[in-house]
Amino acid sequence: MDKRKNLQSIANAIYAADKIRNILKDPNTRNSYTPGKRAYNNISVFGEVIRVIADYLPNSNNYRGNSLKEMVDKSAIYINTYKKLKQQLISARNGKLNKNKLVETLAIVRPLLKNERKVIVDKVLKIYEILNT
Repeated sequence: MDKRKNLQSIANAIYAADKIRNILKDPNTRNSYTPGKRAYNNISVFGEVIRVIADYLPNSNNYRGNSLKEMVDKSAIYINTYKKLKQQLISARNGKLNKNKLVETLAIVRPLLKNERKVIVDKVLKIYEILNT
């Protein structure tokens, strides 16, 4: 059993290294990999690399592996919320702030809220949806 787990861990490391290499060599990224130079200024590339590492961690019940996956998932939620909120605020700055923009902003911020506040925002969104139908 230990040999099988070790072989699986080695294979996962090779797969992860290949995916990371493909991410860094991708011409769509602003900063492609060049040996000997600082090439990782783009935070989204760094996030993708960390996501790959977290996906290919050995399946174990140790604290370090589980917490890394949880942190990567949580950071992805924060990054997505930040991007959407930034776009929302830019569009609100260009136009007039109305109830639609406010409700859309609540929907964007919803994943970051804790239980009680998330329930309140859900209720507000449902009431808004009912009023608009």
